[in-house]
Amino acid sequence: MKNAPFLNLVLAIALVIMVGWLLIAGRPLLLPIFAAIISLYLLVTAAEALARVPVLDALPAVAHRLIVLAVFLVAIVACAVVVVATGEEIIALL
Repeated sequence: MKNAPFLNLVLAIALVIMVGWLLIAGRPLLLPIFAAIISLYLLVTAAEALARVPVLDALPAVAHRLIVLAVFLVAIVACAVVVVATGEEIIALL
């Protein structure tokens, strides 16, 4: 089909429309998966960086991961507290 540029254009447009529709329709499923992948990447990278710290390099890898996980959970709870407090302030203004 090298000599069918119009057909290739139509098929490319159809593919873009189908992929776009799948991304929109699958948003409730794809969003948590992408968030989990990004979080996992951050946690693994932070644990590897923690292993290079001179004082903490003697700890086992599990300890590095637990430290990073604890810090991550504290950060998520802190963000949740800020969101709840902001929501309460907004509701109080209404």
